[in-house]
Amino acid sequence: MLVSGFVRNEARLTFDILAASRRSGDSLETSMAAWARPLGKLTDAERFPAVTAALRAGELDTPGGPDDEFVFGLERILDGAEALVSARS
Repeated sequence: MLVSGFVRNEARLTFDILAASRRSGDSLETSMAAWARPLGKLTDAERFPAVTAALRAGELDTPGGPDDEFVFGLERILDGAEALVSARS
């Protein structure tokens, strides 16, 4: 369920950002920056200092490779599942 939800969420997010870019006529880079701005306003710097630092550095303003974020997130989920299985063994 976790992997399925992750894949569904990533697909939806990608679709939403691309759709916003097409509707506005803005570049994908501009749409990514517009998406990141509200996230920066909602992120608590004390609770999430690394996320805050990444947002301030503009990490979400420009897209990486087409699958970079998806692969990174999926690897973290699978690493966590592997750690849980290993801990129970």
